[in-house]
Amino acid sequence: ACLIMVTFIPFQIKAENTADNILIEHGVPLEIINKMTELQKEYLRDNLPKDAVYESFAEKEYVFDEKGIPTIQPYSPLPSSDLTMSVVGFTNGNGTYNIYPSFVWHNFSKTPSNDVFTVELYPGWELTPGTRPNCRLWNKNSDNKLTAYYDYPPEAMGAIGAAFHFGKDLVSSAGFEGHASLTATKKLANATHSVVLNYFHDTSLAFSVSFSISVGAAQITIVPSRSSSVDTMNGIFPF
Repeated sequence: ACLIMVTFIPFQIKAENTADNILIEHGVPLEIINKMTELQKEYLRDNLPKDAVYESFAEKEYVFDEKGIPTIQPYSPLPSSDLTMSVVGFTNGNGTYNIYPSFVWHNFSKTPSNDVFTVELYPGWELTPGTRPNCRLWNKNSDNKLTAYYDYPPEAMGAIGAAFHFGKDLVSSAGFEGHASLTATKKLANATHSVVLNYFHDTSLAFSVSFSISVGAAQITIVPSRSSSVDTMNGIFPF
């Protein structure tokens, strides 16, 4: 199993207009900036390459198929009142793409302890060789002030994406946000500009669900030890 290295760092959010101005310089429209959380803007400001140019922003609620059935079975769907996800995309001067998937917990009674978050590229894409995805989990207090963040490398990764598995010792707070980054290269000219995000939430009292995580050539597979103790959210997000 991959060892998860976690960083716990007290942190002070920088001036709001600094992040806004830098995102504007990278071509992000103001109406899109206004949809982002402050922490999402801070993360983008600190991780964007200098030559990155804004491409897209997508946010979705829980995805259902044409029959009204959740696209992930047999787990229970997480309502958008509890959790939302989004993706911001940028192009780089060397032809690669920077993709920034995010999730925000709105239900403050829940923590992401032992949860799994996956990012899967569509066919025709691959993680840019020599790059490594990262996910930063932010912790806020009851005054909506940032108290700390935790950096997670992938629990598992391959050419098509990465899976992040969060620790069981996360302190309960008034809210968590997760912001990830990866760099992708298009291998096929007609490849669809989309990623699939999946979130698996452990609902057991002692966070006792174990997850089997594997990254194949075409799919990331997550198998929990008890599906009855897992809630999920997923979606297809263009970039």
